[in-house]
Amino acid sequence: MNCAITTKIIILTTLCNISAQNITTSKFNQDNFLEHYKKNRSFEIDTLLNSTKNKNSFAWLNLLPSINYDLDQNSFNVSISLNTFAQYAQQKKRNEIEILRLKESLESSLNNKLLSIENQYLNIKLDLSSLQYDLQNFEINNQLYHLKKAQYHNNKINLESWLKFQQDYLKSIAILDKKINALDIRIQNLQKKINTPHNLPELTQLASLRHKLNAYQHD
Repeated sequence: MNCAITTKIIILTTLCNISAQNITTSKFNQDNFLEHYKKNRSFEIDTLLNSTKNKNSFAWLNLLPSINYDLDQNSFNVSISLNTFAQYAQQKKRNEIEILRLKESLESSLNNKLLSIENQYLNIKLDLSSLQYDLQNFEINNQLYHLKKAQYHNNKINLESWLKFQQDYLKSIAILDKKINALDIRIQNLQKKINTPHNLPELTQLASLRHKLNAYQHD
């Protein structure tokens, strides 16, 4: 009885340590890849805005005077339209307002995407912690598996009971395997979205859980 209590305390202490480490490193990793994503998207926004400004900057060419050569008078005529100056001033102001609106729209969209990505990442962290807890608990199932196996070989339980326990044991492994695969897809999709040059550390942690589960499966 005391051994079982001690085992539970050790498991809970281990989980607390894992959670504390995850919280400490999570913020650092999260800030890193979010900053990388924000920097790249901000650069794209600035490039688009500068391109739009450059296109509008050629509008002043419309202000150039009209020059004509009069053959009869053997002279050049230069004409300037005051209306063109007024239209240029109005269009310039209009373009400035449109660029400001475009900038606000793009930055607002970027902030919404950052918030969405941050929420996705936090959900991944929570689900990963839950999986780590499930794998810790599965150690008890593994111990029961070996106990039932020994009981069967010593003729303490019949074949039907042993096969039923095996079936439930493998079903539990399949459920955990499905959860790991689903979380792996979510992490891969998030990596593609943020286009980070490095793998997220959660992939390594998930691979460790998969390795542990495979060991149980071939136990």
